[in-house]
Amino acid sequence: MARLAVLGLDAMTWRYFDKLFHYGVMPYTKALVGKSYHTSLEALPPATPPSWTSIMTGVNPGKHGIFGFFKYERVGWKQSLVTALDLRHPRIHEMLSFLGSKSIVFNPIPEYPIIPVKNAEVVSNLFLTPKPASRPEEALRRYFGAEDPSLYIKDATCGILEGYLRVIELYEGAIEVALRRDVELLWVNLNIPDIIFHRCPEVLNPSRLIKGEKELFSRIDRIIEKMDRSYDSLIIVSDHGFPFYKGVVSVNDILVRSGFAEAGPERKVEELTEYR
Repeated sequence: MARLAVLGLDAMTWRYFDKLFHYGVMPYTKALVGKSYHTSLEALPPATPPSWTSIMTGVNPGKHGIFGFFKYERVGWKQSLVTALDLRHPRIHEMLSFLGSKSIVFNPIPEYPIIPVKNAEVVSNLFLTPKPASRPEEALRRYFGAEDPSLYIKDATCGILEGYLRVIELYEGAIEVALRRDVELLWVNLNIPDIIFHRCPEVLNPSRLIKGEKELFSRIDRIIEKMDRSYDSLIIVSDHGFPFYKGVVSVNDILVRSGFAEAGPERKVEELTEYR
């Protein structure tokens, strides 16, 4: 049976790839793209949970049941984060399990809790999991030892580049271990460049590289080369793009100012996490 590797890069865009290629940061990936099939698809809605779930299930949100970061109760409209328990459709590693095929998956979306299935090693420690977890339990230590990659990405500034370099070092080591195991599918989802775009928008400037940018994505290029050389096929995929806007439109403000709605009490948002 053919063996497939998949690398998911959250919010990676062709525009950002072009910037990195222009500065010679990812030579192996540039050559790979040049001789491979590549395309863009519409993402609706263009958000991490529904898009990644569509990618990993092969069906749209109406079938897999994940429409955003949150779900709401019909009575009282209580809000809570979506979890893997809200899934209505199996993901690729779960479907392969039904066929007896083996897989290793890092950070499936939704990431938590991990649904145990035969023939699959699943590790969640990077996106929206409250704590590092794996099934089977020993898989986490097998690939990451006692390290928790999420601890290195607390910086809310461009210092995130240096912190994420340590994350990539850990994942490169984990992937090297995974490449030595006999499985049909290796799937790795990383939350870059999305987390970097949010915290260090300077990297979106196409006219220059900033400190740490080259080293970080040179490491990603090395990971891509290792995965490509070890498997029969490699797919590099992203969940949505990341445009840059100078302004936003508030539909609620328009409705209030036009007399079609009434403003409620103001509520101060003190932290980014509260807003998100």
